[in-house]
Amino acid sequence: MSNHTIGFLCGLCLWTIGLTACSPVTPDTSSPREYDVLGVIAELPEDGQSVVLSHETIPGFMQSMVMPFDVAESALLDGLKPGDDVWFHLVVRAERATIDAIKKIPEFSGAFPHFRLKTQQGELVDSSRLAGKVAIVNFWAS
Repeated sequence: MSNHTIGFLCGLCLWTIGLTACSPVTPDTSSPREYDVLGVIAELPEDGQSVVLSHETIPGFMQSMVMPFDVAESALLDGLKPGDDVWFHLVVRAERATIDAIKKIPEFSGAFPHFRLKTQQGELVDSSRLAGKVAIVNFWAS
């Protein structure tokens, strides 16, 4: 292959890559994408229309980071404060991402309420027997 042919092929490849990189991408705006996300409130700006969250990775959308999000209505932020662990519902449309629900995750006090239950085998279980142990309690309704 001559140097002229190699140069032509390299130029053609670069032109194709440049054309592809500069092509406009039209986002799919047919339906919003929705995500359930966990995070921690970093800041509550005074505008009452946004919240700054340190959030987990949102698979298929973004890596974990600290960033502001708009909220659908300011009342969603009532009772929340910086440092609160939260779950939030994020709705992503072509023009913006908005939180339309946010709830504080209750803190676990570590104290388990006292209970007495019968197992399926009829054995009586008292929660005091479980003190200091890891226990999974599964309530199944029939």
